[in-house]
Amino acid sequence: MLTPNQSTRVGPICWMTALFLFAAIFASTARGQVVPSAMGPRHTLWVGGEYANTRATFPYGSRQDLWGIGGFADYSLARYLGIEADGRYLSTNGFYSEKQEDYLVGPQGIVGRSERLQPFAQLLVGLGRLTYPLQTDSGIYFVLAPGAGANLRVRDRWIVRGYYEYQLWPGSSHIANQPVHYLTPHGVHVGVAFRF
Repeated sequence: MLTPNQSTRVGPICWMTALFLFAAIFASTARGQVVPSAMGPRHTLWVGGEYANTRATFPYGSRQDLWGIGGFADYSLARYLGIEADGRYLSTNGFYSEKQEDYLVGPQGIVGRSERLQPFAQLLVGLGRLTYPLQTDSGIYFVLAPGAGANLRVRDRWIVRGYYEYQLWPGSSHIANQPVHYLTPHGVHVGVAFRF
């Protein structure tokens, strides 16, 4: 099975991703010397829940889908840049009780904006936990998760959203009795959020 060093190994891609995230956050808060001619929208916080349907990609070559629920929070830093944090628990329909959890955070860029529709793209990083079939063991891995979707405003303080996310789990190739490959869970997420 896995040793603790194998399941939590952090490589150069992790450090480069973290450096990119910090640079994006600090760049968004930098101010120029020119006085703005108008004020944009104030910082906002959206908190919501979601349903996720994800292709697990474990065991190798599996087409098994995992279903589950999650929560997320979006905080806007500037007009076209924000931060998203996600937590997800996928436990239904797993291969012999397989489960996946992930806890992610990262920048979210607003691609365009209309009165009701707001497309976005994001790059989240964090940790994922895989509980192996028959609950024989589990492993914790670094996760890199690009995604894109859209928010649709249905009321002043309510949105519904849908997006597609493709995760990369570097280091997950150390799973015993499996071919060397990374897990790449991917799927569709739909949810609803409230603005505070």
